[in-house]
Amino acid sequence: MSEDEREVIHKNVDRVRATCEWIVTAVDSGHLDMDEELTKPAPPACTCRS
Repeated sequence: MSEDEREVIHKNVDRVRATCEWIVTAVDSGHLDMDEELTKPAPPACTCRS
């Protein structure tokens, strides 16, 4: 895997973790409004190939 591909994977995993954390917080608090960061569109997928 290239460095760019690894970077994309790490960024996407961070987004998944943030989403999971939001879900846990929403369940625990009953607050169901989306966090501003989660409303931002995902970056374009990497189309690079090694």
